[in-house]
Amino acid sequence: MKPKVSIITATRHRPDFLRRCILAVQAQELVEHEHLIVADHCPYARHVYEQFKDDPRITFLELDAGHVLNDGAVGKNKAIEVSRAGLICYCDDDNILLPNHTRVLYTNLTSSGADLAYSKRFALFCARHSYAKLLQRHPYDIWPYDDIDSDDMLCCMHTRDAIERAGGWRTASEVGHDEDGDLMKRFEALGLKTNHLDDVTCVYNAHHGCYEEKNIGPKREYRRRLEEMTEGQRYAYPEIAAQTIDLSRYPLRRIGWRTMLKWVSCTARRAIRKLLRLYRERRARKTA
Repeated sequence: MKPKVSIITATRHRPDFLRRCILAVQAQELVEHEHLIVADHCPYARHVYEQFKDDPRITFLELDAGHVLNDGAVGKNKAIEVSRAGLICYCDDDNILLPNHTRVLYTNLTSSGADLAYSKRFALFCARHSYAKLLQRHPYDIWPYDDIDSDDMLCCMHTRDAIERAGGWRTASEVGHDEDGDLMKRFEALGLKTNHLDDVTCVYNAHHGCYEEKNIGPKREYRRRLEEMTEGQRYAYPEIAAQTIDLSRYPLRRIGWRTMLKWVSCTARRAIRKLLRLYRERRARKTA
């Protein structure tokens, strides 16, 4: 059966997050989809795929050419070439699709005849947390989230014609690590019919986890664990990956006025704390 939607996941050196991503895609309310996972010279991704290979909707691909810093652009272009559906969306390995994601966007595009549709995302800026803590959190646990926006291709579903007219994804070296923003700008420049929805359908985890980045803290610990993995081992944190995540029973919250009020309250508290910190620093400099 031909899928209605192609979901593309680019992955590199994040096996634990990839497992969570696959579980979330499997929980989609729109079951007529295909999930294309593209490993960018990652020795761990195939081991994760083996755990889910009985799902016929999942296709595992690997890049042939040598690795270049591309933030997933090369893998996404390869997946687009082999995808079978007329509508395409994305979920990088560290992000999460909520169960309604493909259903909401697919229904909107097919009923309106638009070229693109953007939903909204929960943005979690969690760089200060350890990777173990992030992985222990339920994939749908979005509290406390930092923002609700649509500033990423994670929120987008588009037609095959749209991506062909735009010329595909460009690598990080070409667009300065703003591959999502670059593609969104090219879509806009083409004047394509675009719908913007109020539905929140995905979770964006901003933890600065690129394997090549030389940041400290949680990133360093995760990289060390990966490099110590033995042949055939799937996960850097196997004790966490062994836990069963029941996505079907988790009480997913709908966005209403209470949710928005809580977000405004959290944002205001963070702003006040930042202003107080800046005030104390300025006062300390004056007295020094």
